[in-house]
Amino acid sequence: MQVSGTRRYLAGTLYHRSIVSMIIEKLQNVSDTKRFHYEPYELFWSPNPDTLDVWVYGELFTLQAFLNAHQMLQNSLPVTGCDLPRCVIALMLWSDATHLTSFGTSKLWPSYLFFGNESKYNRCRPSMHLANHIAYFETLPDSFKDYASEYVKGNGPNKAFMAHFTSKQVNVFLKDASLVPIVNAFSEKLSDSGFNLFQMLVVDILHEWEIGTWKATFIHLIWLLYVVQAANVNKLDAHFCNTPTFGHDTIWKFSSNSSEMKKLAAHNYEDLLQCAIPVFEELLPAPHNAVVMDLFFTCATWHGLAKLCMHTDHTLQILDQMTVDLGQTMRQFLRETCGTIETQELPHETAAQNRWSAAGKNKKQAPTTPSFQEESSDSKVRKTSSKAGKKKAAITAPIQEAPSNLSASSNTVSYANRRIKTLNLDTYKYHACGDVAATIRQFGTTDSYSTETIWGIGA
Repeated sequence: MQVSGTRRYLAGTLYHRSIVSMIIEKLQNVSDTKRFHYEPYELFWSPNPDTLDVWVYGELFTLQAFLNAHQMLQNSLPVTGCDLPRCVIALMLWSDATHLTSFGTSKLWPSYLFFGNESKYNRCRPSMHLANHIAYFETLPDSFKDYASEYVKGNGPNKAFMAHFTSKQVNVFLKDASLVPIVNAFSEKLSDSGFNLFQMLVVDILHEWEIGTWKATFIHLIWLLYVVQAANVNKLDAHFCNTPTFGHDTIWKFSSNSSEMKKLAAHNYEDLLQCAIPVFEELLPAPHNAVVMDLFFTCATWHGLAKLCMHTDHTLQILDQMTVDLGQTMRQFLRETCGTIETQELPHETAAQNRWSAAGKNKKQAPTTPSFQEESSDSKVRKTSSKAGKKKAAITAPIQEAPSNLSASSNTVSYANRRIKTLNLDTYKYHACGDVAATIRQFGTTDSYSTETIWGIGA
């Protein structure tokens, strides 16, 4: 049965607290009042008496965004009959799903509220108990798939539909440019007051770089090593494994198979970047080795500057220049190395695809139409056609035999025809790197609003 029109579905219950009640509770807490900054101030550094003072960027209540909001409040008309002093309460919201068990699918999706009037050095310490649980989100239940199947000829929605609620037709034209129209609750509720929701969205080094752009780059480097010389992947693992730890938690102990990236946290990917230059050196042939070494140096320098806990006008100028260098180096890597070496998925990825295809073939299901299905650009099976004027390098992937545990009958996707993998820089996470310096100037250093803060709470 297929029914047109809109249908209502009760997905769950939103458990939340009133923001106003949390503010009142905070201001009435005597112990927290001692560390609460009601008025902002400017923080400068004077190198010597003959030079101009340099603005120091760190805490939120010392920066332009807080100062502007405070001045706007003081210039506004007071409440009739109230002569009490007025102050700005800075609300900082986080949200990230948390797994509750090592095994199974049990998880919690809380939303946290911090107050920017408190120092970031206190907010990042779980022992201070400054995080406030403001809401608990729920994912769509499994029963929704059965509900949706009743209206689309028995075809249940795929994972992309469950996550984004966007139609395939709209995605085809708008998704690549991030122009998919979405009704935003902040715009709908706060637009009349002149609130600009885009100003409240800050960069997140953890998700957008460490387990975002850098993780994607590291994965592509592993694909490159398999193409050039598969044995070098074992050398890579050995180099990482022999790298000693440093400090209390600066460089953690690497696993014996870092190339497989099993159960790695954001700090593990950060360590991979910090130790990448000596580990990867000479594993790729010239001229690609020099390109990759420049890439590692630029990425590590930019990452270090982006995560500084205190900035000045001088260091932010260096970060601006390193952001330009990062873009140029990434495009050089994409053009001179990725563009000349055809990379394919790893053997264990192909084996997993074969097992998945074999399991699907054994299921006795009626043919379905791909009304909810969508194919990503980097998952298309490699074709044998060639384009005139464009040639790949002579470096090709050695044909590796399929694992012994895969029978010929189950090998529905040819092991030799591994899917082509490319490095995609046309993503929001990559382009968000250009917003880091501007965000620091407006809201302070990235450690003040990084998701790493709530990761520590979840742990």
